[in-house]
Amino acid sequence: MRFSLNNYFPAFQHILLSYFQMMGVVLSSGNMQQSLTDITGENDVKTLVDSFYNKVNADELLSPIFNDFAHTNWELHMPTMYSFWSSILFRTATYQGRPWPKHSILPVNAAHFSRWLSLFKQTVDEHFTGPKAIEAKNAAASIADTFQNRMQILRGNGPGKINLL
Repeated sequence: MRFSLNNYFPAFQHILLSYFQMMGVVLSSGNMQQSLTDITGENDVKTLVDSFYNKVNADELLSPIFNDFAHTNWELHMPTMYSFWSSILFRTATYQGRPWPKHSILPVNAAHFSRWLSLFKQTVDEHFTGPKAIEAKNAAASIADTFQNRMQILRGNGPGKINLL
C-alpha cells in the first residue's frame, strides 16, 4: 500500500514525518508536499495571475463583474495582467496601461474589493512564501484600497478603508 503525507493536513505533516522517522520508515520526496518558495520571476507571476483569475472566474460575486458586465476578453486580459504584476513586483516597466479608468465604471462596492483582495491573498499563500509574496499581497491591498476610495469619492460617499495585511 502506498502512503502519502499529502493526504493529511499540512500542519500535521511534521508530526507524522517525525513519527515515521522514529519508526525507521524511509519516505521518498514524493511523499511530502513541495515546499513553497518566493515569487522569483515571470513564470511565478504567470502562476499567480492564472491561479488568481481561475478563482475570480469561479467566484459568485466577482465573476459576473468580469464576465457579464465588463465582458472581459481573457485572451487579451491575461498577458496584460502578467505585465502589470511583473512591473509591480520586479520593476520591469512592461505594463504601460492606465487601470483606473477601466475600473471606475464597474458596479462594485466594498464587498467586491474585499473579496478580490481575499482571493488574491489566498492565491499567493497557496503558491508562495517570502518577501516578494508579502510584497504582492501588500501591493494588492494598496490597489484595492486606492480604487475603493476613488470610487467612493466619485459616488459622493467619501473614502473608506479595507483591511490591509
